[in-house]
Amino acid sequence: MTSVRINLSNISASIEEWSINKRLSAMNDFTSHSASYVAPLKLMRCAEPESEKFCLDRQEETFMVMKNVNDQQTQIPTEESNSSGIDVAMKVDRFYTLDNLLPLMADEAKLVFMVGCTSNYKEMLLSFICRAKYLGIPNVLIVAFDEALYDFAYLQGLPVYLENSADQYKSFIDNDRICVFGSECFKRVSKLKSMSVLKVLKKGYSVLWSDIDIVWFENPLPHLLAFRSGALVIQSDEPDENLPENSILGMNSGFYLARSDEKTIHAFEAIVGHAMKSNKTEQPSFYAVLCGEKGERRVGERECAIEEHNGLHTVFLGHRQFPNGHVFLHWDSGNATKSCEEKECILLHNNFIAGKENKLKRFVVNDLWFYDVRNRMCIQPWHPSRSGAMPLSVFQTETLASLNITEPTL
Repeated sequence: MTSVRINLSNISASIEEWSINKRLSAMNDFTSHSASYVAPLKLMRCAEPESEKFCLDRQEETFMVMKNVNDQQTQIPTEESNSSGIDVAMKVDRFYTLDNLLPLMADEAKLVFMVGCTSNYKEMLLSFICRAKYLGIPNVLIVAFDEALYDFAYLQGLPVYLENSADQYKSFIDNDRICVFGSECFKRVSKLKSMSVLKVLKKGYSVLWSDIDIVWFENPLPHLLAFRSGALVIQSDEPDENLPENSILGMNSGFYLARSDEKTIHAFEAIVGHAMKSNKTEQPSFYAVLCGEKGERRVGERECAIEEHNGLHTVFLGHRQFPNGHVFLHWDSGNATKSCEEKECILLHNNFIAGKENKLKRFVVNDLWFYDVRNRMCIQPWHPSRSGAMPLSVFQTETLASLNITEPTL
């Protein structure tokens, strides 16, 4: 709860509203990065027998809002925390867990969309979520790789859970300055993605995983389900569109569909095991397990097969409809959307570029950014920059400034 409106005809509500909302603002400031969150406050009846008492309840303390409908008292700390049994005083990590979110987020076929990141990518996460909602995909499950991202997404009302395996990387993740592409932090955090997916597969749910630096032009799921049943469908990372999608190390672990079956689970166990022994990111481990260290398991130009995992087939997505950040040079065309329309792209990966700021600038200057950082709202079709009421260059400059990026161009 972020604000209160008292609607009682026989009292003046102005004092109560002002006092209550001032308290809420102080305790639940969404813009504060230093606050220690336990749970959002909720308005509820207090535990005392009097039926007209209401409290703002949280784990550490309970504040009385009104003694009764005719009393002008507003903020009186109670002596004891509320123990009425109403489910509002639990700690945050018990509100959303993987087990209680999966049944809510999965579709009828027990398939769930998943994304994950650390808190230093939270704006990019929200842009991705805004785009998904625009495409009619409201059920994207978010894996938080640090507590700060969990707190942030939770307070935004998003379905998020904290990946417990991230604890072993906490000392790396907490320092945003070193968690850049190629750093030890980046390599370790990347391995949390396949670890999280493996847990979901073992619980009987299939996963469509997407990195948040991917723009979806339409819902990709119907296209992925058209491939052979039981196959692992994954994006190609081959930078040359004239070469086979399954070329050596040409696999991108940022976008794939993994089904919950025995052979896929065995393959992911092997991927996680291989990655844990590697000093690289998880991506080379995907190729080594699914296609062989030297590509010896390749079949044709778009597949790989693993006999020891009951013949699991890996199918590479085509360059035209599922391009990475280098093929066809969409990002360098001056208008990535138009360039992709010509190739009938279903999505476009913002990779083959180093640095978070450079990725953000690519999104913004190509008009593929969907979150208003200043107003903390999704950018809708009627937004000034979309409708033409605001020149795109002005919107781009203001957005980059809000993201603390001073250069208006790439």
